[in-house]
Amino acid sequence: MPKYKLDFWFEWGCETPFWAADDYTMEELGIPVKLDTLELTDFYKEELKELCDLHNSSIDWDNPSTPSPWTDNQKISFNNKALSIFHEVCKNLGSDYILNYKHDDFKDENLPIIERLISHEDRDYYTHMLEIIKVLNLPDDYICVTTDVVHNLLNYDYAQIFNDEYHFFTIGELKKILIDEDFQWVWGTLSIYEPKYTKEEILKYELPNVYEDCNPDLFLEYPILQHPLSFIEIVAFDSSYVIFTTKVHGYLEMFRKLFPKSVENF
Repeated sequence: MPKYKLDFWFEWGCETPFWAADDYTMEELGIPVKLDTLELTDFYKEELKELCDLHNSSIDWDNPSTPSPWTDNQKISFNNKALSIFHEVCKNLGSDYILNYKHDDFKDENLPIIERLISHEDRDYYTHMLEIIKVLNLPDDYICVTTDVVHNLLNYDYAQIFNDEYHFFTIGELKKILIDEDFQWVWGTLSIYEPKYTKEEILKYELPNVYEDCNPDLFLEYPILQHPLSFIEIVAFDSSYVIFTTKVHGYLEMFRKLFPKSVENF
């Protein structure tokens, strides 16, 4: 029989998302329930502490009554991270605990849904970005940023561009290169932005990362867009698969037509 009943939600200024849901749990564990009192691994304690710290940045502390400074992508990403770690923590704590997911920040906002598809059986090897760019049919003035690209380019000048840690293109500029040499992206990310954003605005935030050891969020059960201003993210992962994430459903269906064996989770 479970001993403790906990609610899971985030409160500004707190270092735990756990709250006693009945009198017995309150007497035994207190309220709020501190992370150190729970039978969690150090990994999950650190992950939860980081989420609490992140949640504290969702409010303007100089003027708390104003709307959150977060973008829609940041709000969605936080909610998806919270939901993912909730499921992991439920398994980690075991049968002595009943957890109720009560986190509902931004519930009254009409936030878009972030969706993801992963293809790993549609091609013998991955990724050739030209076919994806063509099927998406994006306007040529849209902005795209490449990061962490590992490639097999033959053209020396192009190789120097993609060897940079990151590089800004318009869709038209990138498409011209890919038509000239449709090289394989062994590793790398391509994030896409509306043309209303400047380079300076995009660089205010950390750019997407493709490597699992640096970015475990890439494999969350509930998908996120790594950059808060992007609306499409394409990840080429070790020649083995391509991960397509977007908050615009129509583009997801375009990708699915190109890669019909795609799945939603790893």
